[in-house]
Amino acid sequence: MRVKSRGDDMSLAAWIRNLTWKCHVCGAERLDEKISVHRKIETLNGIKIQSNIRFCNDRRECIDGASSVNFFKKD
Repeated sequence: MRVKSRGDDMSLAAWIRNLTWKCHVCGAERLDEKISVHRKIETLNGIKIQSNIRFCNDRRECIDGASSVNFFKKD
């Protein structure tokens, strides 16, 4: 399978190898293999919501900080 990305025609395997994500803790753009996801269940107005927080899995400050990231404003 081939994927069209930014005008380049590349194999799916090459595209996946180059896939990047932004860390929600430090803001760095990292390769997929360097990012993990912390799942956190929160209740907002009586509704349970799952937050998927991306963090650098090789940086201690991101690992420790992932649980304190909050996407929703608490009342």
